[in-house]
Amino acid sequence: MSIIKNKKMLVVILTIVFVIAVPMCVNWLMSFGNTVTSNDWIGFFGSYFGALIGGLVAFGAAWIQINRMRKDSQIEEIKNFFKVYYVLDPIFKDLSILLNYGNRNRASLINLMHEHLNREHDMNIYEGEDIRKFTDNRGLAKLALLKIIEVNDELKLIQNTIESINDNYIPYEFYEAYIKTKNRLRQIIDFTETFLFHDELTEKTKEQKELNEYHDKHSNNDVIQARLVEDRMYGEITASFYNYHDYLTELFNQKSEEIKKLKKLF
Repeated sequence: MSIIKNKKMLVVILTIVFVIAVPMCVNWLMSFGNTVTSNDWIGFFGSYFGALIGGLVAFGAAWIQINRMRKDSQIEEIKNFFKVYYVLDPIFKDLSILLNYGNRNRASLINLMHEHLNREHDMNIYEGEDIRKFTDNRGLAKLALLKIIEVNDELKLIQNTIESINDNYIPYEFYEAYIKTKNRLRQIIDFTETFLFHDELTEKTKEQKELNEYHDKHSNNDVIQARLVEDRMYGEITASFYNYHDYLTELFNQKSEEIKKLKKLF
């Protein structure tokens, strides 16, 4: 910072020296065999300094205008980022509830999947032996499945909202995290729909049932679902959403300070 200040000071000093030296040099050169009168010199210096002052005023006005335009552009960029922030901030909070913590009415997605698989397991144990326990567990398994479908529908709505954001409003500092958020949200939706596809209680078309039976015969749907819920990918994706949200909040605080400083200029 001190180097920049020193350079600016050097430019100012050289400019002042140049302004003073030019008329002095002209005066010295014309002193040889010179017949110029004092009135002529007064006219010369008047024109010279008049032009100099006019040039400085024009330069100053242009400099102020350019800096004002630059400031307005920076403020507009920050305001566009704020628009993105006010969309993404509640989305990350919703993702945290849907994928990590759940709420009073519904557990997190991964816990719903575990609950569903456990109820299906108990349902299969009591099938043909205890009709009441079989029916109870089937009902609870179906209820957990319906909640998984609800979560998946909400994830799709979030995906549509993110896809509708104008990419030009995303600051370059957050752009990579923004793209990764979209990609990882798609992964979670694919993960959920794969789980639903391989479940026997999910409603399916005739073609889907045939494909589901084929998978069950060759790779066992229960095994596929169990592997899905134990996959480390889910935890890695939810952790990345948490980190992206933290970074977004940090960037919002930085931009808030920047815009305060910019508004004080000029």
